[in-house]
Amino acid sequence: MKFSRHLPVFLAALLCSAPAMAVDVDKFFSHSVELKGEANTEKKLMVDGREVHANWHIGFDDVVLVGGVPVLVGWSGDGGNLGCSAPFVLSFPADGAVRFDGPMDECAPVDHQLKGHAVVFSQSPRPNRDGRQWIWTPAEGFRESGKIPFTYKTEDGWQVLRERSISHPGDLMEYRNIVDALKQQVGAAFDDYQAMLLGTGSGEYMGDDFYGHACTPHNCGTEEAVLFASARNKRFYTAWTTDGKTVFIRPDVSQWPGKARQELTKWRKSFQ
Repeated sequence: MKFSRHLPVFLAALLCSAPAMAVDVDKFFSHSVELKGEANTEKKLMVDGREVHANWHIGFDDVVLVGGVPVLVGWSGDGGNLGCSAPFVLSFPADGAVRFDGPMDECAPVDHQLKGHAVVFSQSPRPNRDGRQWIWTPAEGFRESGKIPFTYKTEDGWQVLRERSISHPGDLMEYRNIVDALKQQVGAAFDDYQAMLLGTGSGEYMGDDFYGHACTPHNCGTEEAVLFASARNKRFYTAWTTDGKTVFIRPDVSQWPGKARQELTKWRKSFQ
């Protein structure tokens, strides 16, 4: 992480400290900033002795100067099963009180970048939704600046698997040739299947193959999907449930490779 040469070096300690620990920054531009809270308890962000925000998880990502105003970019999360957090901004204008903006009402990952006299926050588009963009300025705080349309990637998704650059099954939904093949296999249930794959989940490589599992946020155990991609013969093996009981399997389980059947069995036992 880069720090502005105009900001105190001790801020590095603030940004690298774990949220579960109390962090005390003495006189940051004539203001005290303190993060209080023990492990497994709600944390409180204190500025000049007053509470400005509280949540189970609070941290800091960056320190920037925006139009001459020192700014801390942080994040806040409640620790739910989504494991997501939302950004906030703490700013220190020279001619006024410290200002706290956010957290933004957004759970999906949001990146930020300093552009001119503003911080631009961006949420990447996904196959089932547009991305969004917000601009933060010292004068106005947050304002939404528009949507970012999704476009499919034209590279061969099978080659991307060989590069080991996929870590979540939903990432494969960004490649046109992969989506076209899955639509043929899954059929009318594709939209539901894709939505689940784009949810909370993870993936792993098994030799040349990739296995991924994901679920609908807040409905894990009820709405879940798995994807086994055999890179060698360029075939998919898919399964999903929308009620935590009935499991749909494509193709028939008798056609699944041995290690794919093993993963399917473990997945079914996790909720049935």
